[in-house]
Amino acid sequence: TVVLTVSCVADELAATGLAIIDPNGNGVWDSGEAVTVVPAWTSNETVPFGVTGSGSNVGVPPGVVATLTDTTADYGTIPAGGTANCQAATGNCYVITGLRASGVWGDKDVEFTEQVSPSGLTQTWKLHIGPSFADVATNVFYYRAVETMLHRGVTGGCTASDYCPGGSTNRAQMAVFISRAVLGTDPPVAGSGPAGSWNCGDGLPNQFTDVPDGVFYCRHAHWMWAHNITSGCTATQYCPADLLNRAQMAVFIVKAFNLLLYGP
Repeated sequence: TVVLTVSCVADELAATGLAIIDPNGNGVWDSGEAVTVVPAWTSNETVPFGVTGSGSNVGVPPGVVATLTDTTADYGTIPAGGTANCQAATGNCYVITGLRASGVWGDKDVEFTEQVSPSGLTQTWKLHIGPSFADVATNVFYYRAVETMLHRGVTGGCTASDYCPGGSTNRAQMAVFISRAVLGTDPPVAGSGPAGSWNCGDGLPNQFTDVPDGVFYCRHAHWMWAHNITSGCTATQYCPADLLNRAQMAVFIVKAFNLLLYGP
């Protein structure tokens, strides 16, 4: 799982992507692995030109060590207005190794600086390194999804070290998951949507009588209601402690992400 942080200004090049090639093939940079780092750059020029890159300044969080073992990349000749990544262009990309200390859990990111030539532009790339939870092995089918949810701030797990993959999810927790997944952050304390408005900070009642202002999921449940993702379990109640089944989950996800059965 990787995240792109763009720091360059409009110029002849723009950083437009980041991927990894990992030996485990699970799409996550795992502790102990050496992975190939594949950035992509887009040209804003009207003529083709050759681009190379160099990596340096590796930064690590506490409990993690990392080293760039290949510090150069070659993007070949990028066409005018085109995009190139080093793997497809020449196969010459960065390689980084990393190790998480035993018992170090939670979201951990390693970063390094790339400088591309001939422009001299610099880019800070951030790479998530797992595993982040003691109870989610790297070879289970949901490993990458869990790492992505943690990295994107959708969930922090059930404890500081565990995700509790076999645990059940109630309607309060799911409101938090879905709203964060759609918005990329928590909903505002007060806001409005097509179905109405809410204010979880004024001490006054909102749509759901069983979701008071003081609970952590107040803004999440009412954001879901205001955007027609749920109408509650009754006309005035959300039933936050009720467990979700797969039928309800299908409805929530389709509505939250506006998924279409037909059409583009």
